[in-house]
Amino acid sequence: AVVSTQSTGNAKRRLQQEIVVNLASSKANHGRQEEMLRMLYEAMHGVFESAGASLNSHSFLPSSPFPTNDQGLLDSLSLIYENCALFADLYLRYPDLTEALYGRVGGGKFRTTAEQSVQFCWDRQDVYREGSTHGKLLHLAM
Repeated sequence: AVVSTQSTGNAKRRLQQEIVVNLASSKANHGRQEEMLRMLYEAMHGVFESAGASLNSHSFLPSSPFPTNDQGLLDSLSLIYENCALFADLYLRYPDLTEALYGRVGGGKFRTTAEQSVQFCWDRQDVYREGSTHGKLLHLAM
């Protein structure tokens, strides 16, 4: 799985994501890298869609206050943040493969869901602040 739905253990999940990224960048041939990325992007697409739908059903906007009392919103927000970090990392390492897969993943809808999720994170400015390491990573992937 790309990420867990629990909001604890963010550092551990990010480390797991970094391991996946490093494995993908190992000496695997181009076809294997493309297949690995396709599977990751399919999973991300599903997460982006379901977490985004959850945020939308609660009318949660980038300008909304941080949801401290709603575990469902916290989980959805966490999933968007974590998957955007992983997506940005993969996009920067594999721009050509990502561009090639954009139109094939999620029935061709992955580009839209990924861009909407990245834009949502950028607009929030609570985790991905401009000038921060995370903000720079996200900005480079936009």
